[in-house]
Amino acid sequence: MIKVSVIMPVYNTNKFALERCLKSLSKQTLDDIEFIIIDNGCNVFTNNIISQYKSSLKNLKLIKFSKNIGYSQAMNAGLKKARGEYIGFCDSDDYVDSNYYENLYNLVKYNKSDIITCGYFEEHKDKTIKHTLKDSRNNNLFDIIENGAVWNKLFNRNFIYTHNIHFSKKNLSVYADNFFLIQAVFFAKSVIVDKNDFYHYVIYDFSTIHGISLLDQKQSTYDVLDEAFKTLPTNIESESLIKFLFKSLPIQTLTQFPDSMNYITKTVVWKEIYNSLKRYNSPTFMQKMFSITKHPITQNIRIRILGIRKTRRKL
Repeated sequence: MIKVSVIMPVYNTNKFALERCLKSLSKQTLDDIEFIIIDNGCNVFTNNIISQYKSSLKNLKLIKFSKNIGYSQAMNAGLKKARGEYIGFCDSDDYVDSNYYENLYNLVKYNKSDIITCGYFEEHKDKTIKHTLKDSRNNNLFDIIENGAVWNKLFNRNFIYTHNIHFSKKNLSVYADNFFLIQAVFFAKSVIVDKNDFYHYVIYDFSTIHGISLLDQKQSTYDVLDEAFKTLPTNIESESLIKFLFKSLPIQTLTQFPDSMNYITKTVVWKEIYNSLKRYNSPTFMQKMFSITKHPITQNIRIRILGIRKTRRKL
């Protein structure tokens, strides 16, 4: 029986980054793991790197496309091939600790949860930022999930297929993970937190999210919200869901919202968070001269005096 399926699309990833990623996957301590690598129209050079690790990656399934079909469609192709009890995802330019999948599998299996998430390291060129998650015992599942990414989580496969949870059918420039995760956490009955840090999320100056224009970010945010609310049941008015949307997407940059979610933008909670974030991130001239504002999600305090800004982070 396969315990975990790891899905990873690859499209001409940097040689050093891809080799580091594949090496970390080949050293996983979990037995009965499978790796589903999607060759998303890679060049010969990238294919050669993948071939070098065929013998060391357990139960490798290689899906090849002659051209790049997009991140979301590649992920959906991987989901169709996955046979593990739980499904995980890995970006081809990141890497993981050797006990990553074993630890998460054992904990999520013991707790019989639909989703497990863990802490991670944000790897910059000149520094590493540690993001350790706090265990949460509340019932608001959207509060437990700290970001819109799928790479530091495992998902129960039967749960994913039962609810037809999938990646966007559109070729989103960014935030494709958010669409998947909004569905997953909405339908989940339980989410467990592993307070250990296993995943290494590598930040590059040339990464997709850094290279995309503000206009494209706004359009992708709009597309994610529109498609998500057309996919989910109607009349969702969960305060926890609203907070998660603002936490995982740059919604405060939008001035208009899809018709499919008009009902939720009219709620008191939405209006309070949206207006608070506007004051926090985009102050008026008078607010720049003097204001004390609180971030409605992180609870950070931002003080502005004569245009000088000081942020006091929540402990």
